[in-house]
Amino acid sequence: MFYLYFILLGVTVSYSKSIDNNLEISIFEKILRWFLISMMALGLGRILVLAALGIRLRAVSEQAGSQTSGRVWDDQNQEMISVIIPCHNEEKVIVGTITRLLESRNILPDIIVIDDGSSDETAARVLENFGHDERVTLVTQPNAGKAAALNHGMRLATSDVIIALDADTHFEPETVVRLLQHFGYPSVGVVAGNVKVGNRHNILTGWQSVEYVTSQNMERIALSSLSAMMVVSGAVGAWRRQAILDAGGFPEDTIAEDQDLTILLQRMGWKALYEPSAIAWTEAPDTVRDFIKQRLRWSYGTLQCLLKHTSIRRDRFSAGIALIAIPQVWLFQVVAALVSPIVDFVALASLATFLFQLLTGIGEGAPVFHFVFFYMAVHMIIEIAYGLIAYKLDYRQDRFPFLYYVSQRFMFRQILYYSTLKALYRYVSGGRVEWGILRRSGRIEMPGS
Repeated sequence: MFYLYFILLGVTVSYSKSIDNNLEISIFEKILRWFLISMMALGLGRILVLAALGIRLRAVSEQAGSQTSGRVWDDQNQEMISVIIPCHNEEKVIVGTITRLLESRNILPDIIVIDDGSSDETAARVLENFGHDERVTLVTQPNAGKAAALNHGMRLATSDVIIALDADTHFEPETVVRLLQHFGYPSVGVVAGNVKVGNRHNILTGWQSVEYVTSQNMERIALSSLSAMMVVSGAVGAWRRQAILDAGGFPEDTIAEDQDLTILLQRMGWKALYEPSAIAWTEAPDTVRDFIKQRLRWSYGTLQCLLKHTSIRRDRFSAGIALIAIPQVWLFQVVAALVSPIVDFVALASLATFLFQLLTGIGEGAPVFHFVFFYMAVHMIIEIAYGLIAYKLDYRQDRFPFLYYVSQRFMFRQILYYSTLKALYRYVSGGRVEWGILRRSGRIEMPGS
């Protein structure tokens, strides 16, 4: 695949030089073309490195087999495991989430539900369905935020390893055990699971399903091998109790407490791992409005974490985070959101110019517009190859969704850019972003459901 990268990059540069030699072009066009080549070199180089690391880690894991686990849970080795579920107005999903947890194999679940000032029937649903189940504890508190709810649950938890999950997430029966198996190693502070979209019923949730596999989970596979994992998702993660205590609990000064704590633990010397077989199914936003609200929170929280941890280069344990994870977030999430709309605009102008020439026969066309199409075609070839690898490496996936994957480039990513730019503006202008409430449908489908 690296050979393909260098071949395509070489062809692109050669094509650019041929335009310089054969046509008169402006300084602006030259600058734009070399800017696009630089973007392609960085962007495609990144996804190829991620793919190579993912393939390597998968091969190592398969070769080592159960020896990588460190510890095995079975029917004769059951332990009480505390599971914290913070929730706010989750009446449509909380019962299903708890029910799935109670079906977990080879553990004795101690489920702690923290109702963070819900105004709906969340608490009533829990009491109605699990009021007589000693494995489920309901605690209500005034609305104080997700991190405060998690810290409240921490004070009630008793196990050495704490499972934290969102109220709209369903675990498979083996998920908890898959997360726990790594904690036989004393240096492991947190383990992330494999989040999948469980409500793929329209094009937006289909796009998110593709993004979870090819972006979020693929990054965790690759970056965990470099000690550079940026976030253990709140949807599925296992945390060593002592590590959380050492960090002072879940941070309450950012709205991305999971990302903040993930970075903090690695700064303290704890390892963050990814377990792809620990699968959880979550309900993704199924309207554009709710999706933008969610990604605005995520982007704003990421900005908070990036700026909060600016001193990370002075930490002796944080080379992976400081030199790889944080710079690539700045470059490929923040800067990309600023630059990519310009590229998209040039592409649209190129298309408009081509159609105008085709319909009227007027003009010879600007070479830069032709080059933009060439650039986008090369970029798409590499991205499709990367997507195929991501689906090949991922657990429990169907065939590669080619149409979803290609179409997200032309609509879904623009929504992501908008959300990031809005978060950046909100942060710079001193505005705030709250967690708020997303509309839930309770439509989560998973194997066996």
